[in-house]
Amino acid sequence: QHIYRQSDDVFIDLLNSVRVNDISQRELEKLNARYNASFQPPENESYIIISTHNNVVDNINKSELAKLDSDLKAYQGEIDGNFNERDLPTKELLHLKLNSQVMFIKNDSDYPRKYYNGTIGKIIELGQNIIVQLDNGDEIVVTQNTWENITYKWNDEKKTIDEEIVGQFTQYP
Repeated sequence: QHIYRQSDDVFIDLLNSVRVNDISQRELEKLNARYNASFQPPENESYIIISTHNNVVDNINKSELAKLDSDLKAYQGEIDGNFNERDLPTKELLHLKLNSQVMFIKNDSDYPRKYYNGTIGKIIELGQNIIVQLDNGDEIVVTQNTWENITYKWNDEKKTIDEEIVGQFTQYP
């Protein structure tokens, strides 16, 4: 209902057209005019790369992590019940390093909300706690979150759709 990361109305309209798969030739030309195949993000700036394939992103992440001079820490997620590995929202085994850039993939469920899906920050502490400094300067302690795998079934008796949680996945968001 509210777009947090963009303020340019023209760009917002373009993104919405792409999101609903209803992009015109004119809108596509606007997007293509901005494409720069040789662009390299400047060091120490918070850029994200959008890709159509997870393996491309995984390779970029591995390459960027390898550049950091700190210990690699692994955080094991937990699957409870039925949750297909290919449907996991993030890696079951998450590798992080101090000073690595991260992007949250879930909205904070606590109030007040400290992050949302797409918030970018830098890891400043790894250990019992993971502390991330957000681009706005706020430092937050990140806790694990749980995603639910839900199936839906028609209830003839009640004439309603019933939800059943068949699995859960817990990991850092």
